[in-house]
Amino acid sequence: MLRKSLEVLRDARSRETTGPAVVAASGGEGFVVQRSTAQALLLEYEQIDGLLEVAGVDGVKDILGAFWRSTDELAADLARSIEGGEGGQAARTAHALKGSAANVGALRLAEAAREVETLSKSGDFATARAAIERLAAIYRETRAALERHVDTHR
Repeated sequence: MLRKSLEVLRDARSRETTGPAVVAASGGEGFVVQRSTAQALLLEYEQIDGLLEVAGVDGVKDILGAFWRSTDELAADLARSIEGGEGGQAARTAHALKGSAANVGALRLAEAAREVETLSKSGDFATARAAIERLAAIYRETRAALERHVDTHR
């Protein structure tokens, strides 16, 4: 069910190309992100509502549960990689987080992960550390907003 829900979601997102958004690629699959973390919408509500329509509230809660666990692990790995000066590993981890966030409509989180990915590739670890702190704050905000939104669809 998760795979089918994500396929439906990706199909809907691939047609979404208007506004100030640009399309970025993740493993050959397109997703929409804003131009900067500050400008990015927190959530893509139409995308989330589409997932709610396909998977239902319980299905979306299952998907989000997996997303929270995965994001917690990725964020911890990302921080360790940055602290260890492992730019390549940090970039790969941030890239995975970016795609995962985009899959659940967490646009600002995806953009924050993209920023960390870019900084990791450049070797600018001091700025990457600050970006990880912003990413953590955005993650908390995203989680609260997503949970509120899903809970209103009971």
